[in-house]
Amino acid sequence: MGPTAMLGFVLSVVAFFVAGGISNQFAGPLSMPIACAAAYFTWKYFWDKDGNQMIALMNPPDKTWQANLPTAFGMIKDELDTYRYESPQAGLITYRVDATDDARGIIKAESNFSEKLGGAGNYVDAKRNIVLQIQLIPEGSATRAVYKYQVFSPKGTGTVREVLKDTQTKLDDAIAKLPLQPGNP
Repeated sequence: MGPTAMLGFVLSVVAFFVAGGISNQFAGPLSMPIACAAAYFTWKYFWDKDGNQMIALMNPPDKTWQANLPTAFGMIKDELDTYRYESPQAGLITYRVDATDDARGIIKAESNFSEKLGGAGNYVDAKRNIVLQIQLIPEGSATRAVYKYQVFSPKGTGTVREVLKDTQTKLDDAIAKLPLQPGNP
């Protein structure tokens, strides 16, 4: 459950009481079903919005970089090899490059970590797994990158969302620092 879904839960409780109070004045015995409907639709709206945000993080748009394939491939591989993200709940998070295929432009990296959930000594270790596969496709002297994330994250996605956002930002920043290739604007 992400932050938007948690906000939706809180607002659905508020909607329940507000709709119940108002409808009690006009609908009498129907106020309970009206209040339940208001709470459900409020929760559903925010739950769907939260799910769509996670889908957008896991399926970022293709990026076209003004770098040739070997340069982009090396930069992405180096960036994933040196990736570091520090989380208060999970500690240091890194990627391990599992497989590369220079000829087809495929890089596959994986991050496994445990996140401590709970508080006051009642911690539960929640296992997290993020698999990132990047397909680099040459387009003249430029390169198009297609990202595919796979996430295994029972019991919430808070730190996973942060890692996905941070990974995309760092990869985009690394490629943006590359010098332009000859023939590219």
